Amino acid sequence: MDMKQYEFPENIEELEYQVFPFDLENDPAIFFHGTSELAFNSIKKEGFRLTQQLPSISFIKTSPLSLRYACERRSPASPNGVVIVVQFPTNATQGVRRENEFLYLHDMSKQPLVVGYCIIPSSYQYR
Repeated sequence: MDMKQYEFPENIEELEYQVFPFDLENDPAIFFHGTSELAFNSIKKEGFRLTQQLPSISFIKTSPLSLRYACERRSPASPNGVVIVVQFPTNATQGVRRENEFLYLHDMSKQPLVVGYCIIPSSYQYR
């Protein structure tokens, strides 16, 4: 599956802040991650990486919370946010921990497949 760019919906409030189409939002193998555009560029090149501050990378089952994270990660150096769509193998258990709607990646050798993304424009104000 190729990485697909999705347009940011202009009617995001009417969609209850769901960034992606219904079929993607409701796919059991799909999770979302919000970050800055600068970090996304690094993820595209090197994959998800842990930092000294983070013992794991978190993903969530629905995009609205990832939208908030993407907006919070914006900065003057990286004014756009990005919500990333990832797919984990259905048998991914080692190095991956699931808690309710969240999935935590501890083992960076178990990288999810990035299947899509949506750039959150700097002009969008999260409410």
